[in-house]
Amino acid sequence: MTEMPWKRVAEHAPTGNRIFQRTVDFSHTGNNEGTMTDKIEVRDPDGTVIASTEMTIEWEYFGSIDAGFSDGGKTVTVRGSDGDLEKLPLNGPGGPVADDPTTDKFGQRRDT
Repeated sequence: MTEMPWKRVAEHAPTGNRIFQRTVDFSHTGNNEGTMTDKIEVRDPDGTVIASTEMTIEWEYFGSIDAGFSDGGKTVTVRGSDGDLEKLPLNGPGGPVADDPTTDKFGQRRDT
């Protein structure tokens, strides 16, 4: 399969974080059915990847993988048309550790 380009699928305006997605594998496994794998990256306003995940679904006739912000921008929810669901907590700006002065924007402990 030819490598697909990244597509911006969502932006969280208060933080400037953006979700990018691309299909990395698509295959037919039988008559009108197959599998699809998408990679999802969350990037901060500087373009730094702050979270990433991958989802594979099984489809029959059609299928999709959708990603969007939830929990006020603190989580990315990834849903597959086959019922798969993944919640990806963000540790960057707006994420659960954003207000913790002992961690950086990636959730790593700072030297204090």
